Amino acid sequence: MNKVINILNNIEIDDVLDIATGRGQFIQFLMKNLKNYNTITGVDNHSKSIQMARESFSEYEDVNFIEKNFFELDPKNHKYDAVSVSNSLHHFANPEKCLNKALSLLKQNGYFIISEMHRNGEQSESQKTHIMFHHWSAEIDNHNGVTHYRTFTHEKLIKLTRNLDIINKKVLKFSYPYDKKNQKEIKSYLKKAINKKLESIDKNENIFKKMEEKKNRILDHLDEYGFASSEMTFIIGRKR
Repeated sequence: MNKVINILNNIEIDDVLDIATGRGQFIQFLMKNLKNYNTITGVDNHSKSIQMARESFSEYEDVNFIEKNFFELDPKNHKYDAVSVSNSLHHFANPEKCLNKALSLLKQNGYFIISEMHRNGEQSESQKTHIMFHHWSAEIDNHNGVTHYRTFTHEKLIKLTRNLDIINKKVLKFSYPYDKKNQKEIKSYLKKAINKKLESIDKNENIFKKMEEKKNRILDHLDEYGFASSEMTFIIGRKR
């Protein structure tokens, strides 16, 4: 993780766009680690997430949020010094199209940043809890008509960026620190989230029993090994 932080610590830019920002988690990471920036804008078409993000960042005048499908942003109106996509590519039906659109919103020589969880590699058992939970949630979302895929492999993420017109590309793996101190609270939160997720399926549907069995296996794994964010793929380059 230190290598990723060192890269960001040397970047001085004006404005940043964080695509599919959700509640703005990656914005927090950028704010903490970029050497200097003027503004950061998060864009997402999920109303509840944007509302939560605005509440979380209400005290920061240099952070703002747009509730919109980012494909509707017009590069003729504004381009950014850096564009980031974090833990979002697996939510797009066409991730290549997403990346190309993101690149179009970037100024020449601007920084293109991808930070995405991957499912393979040397994951700890606590990280495997995250992967299991995520893939189970994705299966339920897809059943309910929401685009949400299994996370990519590290190699697939590299392949997705192969045809992008970026230079000085760096590819790293990193992991967020294991939060040993707050495991009790994390477990409690996840158990509530898992049970609530299952409630989105009607008990009379054929898929319910299968997903309930998977849920129980995830909870057993959570109880035994705890939770940690899965290993990440970090890709950064500059637009040619």
